[in-house]
Amino acid sequence: MLSENPKVLSQYGEIQGDKALREAMVEYLQRMDLPTSPDNILVTSGSQQGIDLIARTFVGPGDVVVMEAPTYPGAIDVFRERGATILTVPVDSDGMRVDLLQNLCDKYKPKIIYTVPTFHNPTGAVMPTKRRRQILEIAKSTQCLVIEDDPWSEIYFERKPPASMKSLDKDGHVIYLKGLSKILAPGCRIGILAASGSIFKRLLAAKANTDLGSPLLTQKAIIPFITSKRMMDHLKKLRTALKIRCDLVLEILSQHSPEEVSWFIPKGGLNVWLTLPFWINTDHLLIEAKKDQITFLPGSACYPTEQENHHLRLSFSYMNEQQLTQGVTTICNLL
Repeated sequence: MLSENPKVLSQYGEIQGDKALREAMVEYLQRMDLPTSPDNILVTSGSQQGIDLIARTFVGPGDVVVMEAPTYPGAIDVFRERGATILTVPVDSDGMRVDLLQNLCDKYKPKIIYTVPTFHNPTGAVMPTKRRRQILEIAKSTQCLVIEDDPWSEIYFERKPPASMKSLDKDGHVIYLKGLSKILAPGCRIGILAASGSIFKRLLAAKANTDLGSPLLTQKAIIPFITSKRMMDHLKKLRTALKIRCDLVLEILSQHSPEEVSWFIPKGGLNVWLTLPFWINTDHLLIEAKKDQITFLPGSACYPTEQENHHLRLSFSYMNEQQLTQGVTTICNLL
């Protein structure tokens, strides 16, 4: 990139993000049946910045934010920092419990509903289309925003997941976040936010106040890969490799874990969510595991309010098969 366009280092990029990258991401999202336009896309420094921009723009002290329990710890930290009142809705095998969400929204009128509907982090649950539509109806009736965090819907093991909530949204209630860290390169720190109307304009202003735009060189560098056939080939290989690792983890758990331990079988994503007997505290288990150079995410980090300490998240994306076998076997032996 520098040899072809050395001036890229002496230029400021657009605050909204490089136009060529936004156009490339529109084509990429269209392949996922999510129509949008370059004018409705904001390039962010990963999806984490997207969450932060939304919180800075729409959430103040005492405002109600509804989150899943469990959920992504990085989002919990952002809303806590804003002084939000966080209310939680349990997750079942189909994602956020809509019956409980309806009661909460009727009573408390939240500003935001935050959800990871596709290969939920940390449980791996996939929300069916019917439930996605129900959440949109709730958001419409209570006039609140929905943050749809989509870190890895491309990483499916069997069939494609349902269409995104954003693609079903006719009223502009959904703010869609897509990070590239999990599917392309964690080090590039590029993500996108898709919204519309006055919501988008306010988020663009917040981005200007935050950093005047994400690094131009990084944006330019990833465009050729995203727009080429190599990106699709890469995703196919990624799905195959991660399914092999996921199946390996599940096999080891079946062979070596105590019978009191259960887990959710993911159909995509990067994690396996384990549930242990309620009297085991995974914070304490982590201390023992680190003595064997093993680490995992204890479930306590994933609960915004009432903690549950008998869960843990195993990520199978980074280790090779030999390391996975050793690591998961060690955890089973500790248990």
